[in-house]
Amino acid sequence: MKMGDDTARCEAVILAALPEESRRRKPIATVALISISALMAALVFGKYGSFEPDLAAFLYLGANIDSLTFGGQVWRLLSSSFLHFGLPHLLLNVICLFSFGSFLEKMIGGVRLLCVYLLTAALGGVFSCVMHEDTVCAGASGAVFGLFGATMAYIALSYRRLGIRIGDLMGYLKNSLIFVGINFVYSLMPDVDMAAHVGGLVGGLAVGALLAAPIRMEKSRYAEKLPKIVEKASALLFVVVVASWFVAHDTWRLSAEEVAGVLREFLVDDIAGQMKSDEADKVNVEIVDIELVHDGGDEYHGRFKVRIECNGEVSIHGSDIKVTCDGQRLTYESVSQ
Repeated sequence: MKMGDDTARCEAVILAALPEESRRRKPIATVALISISALMAALVFGKYGSFEPDLAAFLYLGANIDSLTFGGQVWRLLSSSFLHFGLPHLLLNVICLFSFGSFLEKMIGGVRLLCVYLLTAALGGVFSCVMHEDTVCAGASGAVFGLFGATMAYIALSYRRLGIRIGDLMGYLKNSLIFVGINFVYSLMPDVDMAAHVGGLVGGLAVGALLAAPIRMEKSRYAEKLPKIVEKASALLFVVVVASWFVAHDTWRLSAEEVAGVLREFLVDDIAGQMKSDEADKVNVEIVDIELVHDGGDEYHGRFKVRIECNGEVSIHGSDIKVTCDGQRLTYESVSQ
C-alpha cells in the first residue's frame, strides 16, 4: 500500500499547487483519445464480427508493420495506436491512458497532451518497426508510456514551482521507477511490444522536459521557445501523416514476401494448436521455409516447411499451400501434405 500511498500523496500535493483553473480542467483530450480507440474497436467488431480478427484485417485497418510504414504509409504510426488486439488489450490501455492522461492534462492542458500522445505514439511505432521486422503491431501502450514519461520529466523539473517537497518528489520518482521496472518485466512476455514501450518512454521524457522548460529556465530567453518545438513537431507530424494517408492509403497490398511473414505467425499458432499432447509434452513449432508466388490477383501459391519438436523427437513436414489475401483478410489451405 505504501507505494500507492506515496504516489497518491504526491499527486495530491501537485494538484493542490496548481492554479484553480488547472485543477478544475476536465480531461477532454484524454477522453477523446479513449473514445477513438473505443470507436475503432467497435468498427473492428462491426466489420468482422470479432474483436480479434486475423492479422491481415488489422493491417487493412491501419496496424503497424515496417515494410508498409517505412514504405510510405507513415499514417500507420498513429492509426496503429488506436487499434487493439482484443478487449483485454483495449481495456488495459484505456485504464492506463485515463490514469496518466487525465493527471498530465491538468498540468499541461489538452492541446499539449495531444501533442505528447501523437509524438510518443509515433516514436514508439518507429522503435517497433526497427526492432520487429515483418511483425504486425498495434496498441496505445507506446503512447501510454510516453504520457507516463512526460509526467515524470515534467514533475522532476518543476517540483519547486509546484510546491512539492523533495521527500515527496523522491517518493514519487521511486514509485515511478518501480512501475517502469514491473512493466518492462511484463514486456518480456511473448506478444508484448517492448520496443514501443521503450520508444514511447524515451520520447515522453524528452517531450516532458521541453514542456517544463519555462518553469525550469525562468531567466533564459529560450525557455518559452522550447515548448513550441513540441507543438510545431506535432503539427508537422500530423500534416505528414494526413498527407501520407491521401497518397498511399489504398496501396497497402503486401508482396509475396510480406504475406509470407504474416502467414508464418498463422501457421505456427495453427499447427501448435492442432498438436495433441499431454501437459508434460513440450511442443515447439518452427517454420523453416516459406516460398510464395503472387498470381497477379488475390492468391499466392507456393510451399512451406515446418519443423516440429515434440518429446525430444524432431520431424520435418512440407506442404504445397494456397493463400488468399484480398486486402481485408488472409486465409490459407494446404493443397498437399
